[in-house]
Amino acid sequence: GPVCMGHLLALWALATDQPATFGRLASAYGVYSAVVLAEPPGGGERGLFCTRAVAAGEPLLAVPWQLCLVDEDEPGDDSLESVWEQQSDAAARPARDVRLAAQLLAQLAGDGGDGGGDAAELSRFWREWSAMLPPAAACAHPMTLPDALLEELQHAPLAEAGRRQR
Repeated sequence: GPVCMGHLLALWALATDQPATFGRLASAYGVYSAVVLAEPPGGGERGLFCTRAVAAGEPLLAVPWQLCLVDEDEPGDDSLESVWEQQSDAAARPARDVRLAAQLLAQLAGDGGDGGGDAAELSRFWREWSAMLPPAAACAHPMTLPDALLEELQHAPLAEAGRRQR
């Protein structure tokens, strides 16, 4: 239930020391940050919180472009369904979230520094960052949901898509 999931996320956040990891990575990789990663007072979902008063228009977080995973396709070109749902067109591209997830997996599988250079540095960054990603059991994407929760979606095509994507 929700209480159990909340405890799971709290234990995971504590075990991975996410606030310290966020601050260290921001500093080490040139991310401008006027925020900290934390839970709100009284509990709740983790988030980014200002560390000081900020002026209107002042950036809160600025990530160097070279650290970003970017989908080069134009937003108008994006299909709403992944390749698994597009059975009539097997050559179609996966949906944008799937393409970005594939980039993340490629970074996590990268050499991480054996060859040096920008590609190795980017891979190293994403491997360190991945420690702050929520465990699959805490995600709400249909492919991460157990069958009992897929049934509760009350949308048969979405539930079936989640089953196929697994």
